Amino acid sequence: MKFRVLKTVALMLCVVLACSFSLPFSPEKNVVLAEEKEQGIALLNNSSEIDVNMVYASRFLNMLNHNFVYGSDFLEVEDVINSSMPALVKYSNPVLEGFIEESYVADYIFNMYGIDFVDFKTINSDFEQLDGYVYIIPRGYSVYNHEIISISENEDGSFSVLTSVEISSHDGETINEICETLFVINEQSPFGFAIISSNFGANALSI
Repeated sequence: MKFRVLKTVALMLCVVLACSFSLPFSPEKNVVLAEEKEQGIALLNNSSEIDVNMVYASRFLNMLNHNFVYGSDFLEVEDVINSSMPALVKYSNPVLEGFIEESYVADYIFNMYGIDFVDFKTINSDFEQLDGYVYIIPRGYSVYNHEIISISENEDGSFSVLTSVEISSHDGETINEICETLFVINEQSPFGFAIISSNFGANALSI
């Protein structure tokens, strides 16, 4: 029975990854999913008793380690976009310095956060505007390294993921926090999920 469960879950993982790679990807989605494939294979190779949550763990962890949106940043689309720029800045236009194509931003925030139909004319409207592009506000940013503590499936089908996270700020300071992130199913995303909230410390809910 355990072998049958393992075989079934492994097949599910392969099907999900195969379907994901068949979609038209932006560079950032390729990076995230390639790393996820390696982590998923490692999970399958190193575990004799694997369940669905373990397969999801690879996906959740990979998304979290590419996430820069936390706390109140989720309340405004503009904040989600500006907070996401560290993940996208490498794809900024090499000629039009300080700008990134809207299509990169739209793909990323939909696949990571389920946000669609953005009016980009309202994004960073106080700064220089260029049709078809988003202005990148210069600022320092932190890097987040998550490790999963627990995964809980909620009654509505969402998942609450508790992680320990090492936060390395742009000024060289490093702190450790507890983080809770809420994932919902997003079948239109190659990740299969979207992050709708992620909170540190006292703002993290108890699982």
